[in-house]
Amino acid sequence: MVDQPFEPRDPGKGHLAALAIASGSSIRKVARDLGLDERTLRRWLKNAGFKAKVERYRAEFTSQTIGRLTAASSAAVGVLVKLMAEGSEQVKLGAARAILDKLPIMSEYADLSERVRQLESTRPGEESESWQ
Repeated sequence: MVDQPFEPRDPGKGHLAALAIASGSSIRKVARDLGLDERTLRRWLKNAGFKAKVERYRAEFTSQTIGRLTAASSAAVGVLVKLMAEGSEQVKLGAARAILDKLPIMSEYADLSERVRQLESTRPGEESESWQ
């Protein structure tokens, strides 16, 4: 990996290429859309600065997606609760199963999130209370 700073001739194209690659576009498509040679993009991807930029964009896209899914999940649970209250017996059963099937996964996620939070808040050389 090249450790030189990422300084393309056209910074705008470098920015757009990083965004497009981070969002999942192929090197071939990005090169074609931006009028670049594929070899140029492959060279950029060997550059630590460019690669870091792509990863930052990818992390931001992922964070935004998780936020949208979280908001939608609250609405989805509301729909399931309403179906449990107002639906036929078969619909009530299906809604109840849908909720109960996801409960262990969500509980595990919450537990792991808390453990990570505790680990990250622990100073180096100091043990977290949950691990003692």
